[in-house]
Amino acid sequence: MIIIDFSCAVRTLKILSELYYLELHPQIIAAFGLNAGRWGSQCGLVEGALLFFGVYGSQNSVNKEKITDLCHKFCSEFQACFGSLLCKELRPQGLTLIIFLIFVKV
Repeated sequence: MIIIDFSCAVRTLKILSELYYLELHPQIIAAFGLNAGRWGSQCGLVEGALLFFGVYGSQNSVNKEKITDLCHKFCSEFQACFGSLLCKELRPQGLTLIIFLIFVKV
């Protein structure tokens, strides 16, 4: 059995990419797989969504200004809804209480 621990950003990106049939390059997953060093900065749900908007938009020839506007609107709405974009404010108990694992039989 292999245990894989995905960060919030990677989980969000993977879920959105599966819903919208977007193929992701493994380097994208590797780059965001470290929970930003568990520093508590920008929320991984936000990072994953923003990355998805950029990758999906560029693969579908969406104008960069439209992608930027969408990202800005998403961040604004997220902050209005949840009060912050920062993980350490959204999850003051830290990252160690919830660990997401996927179990894969080998």
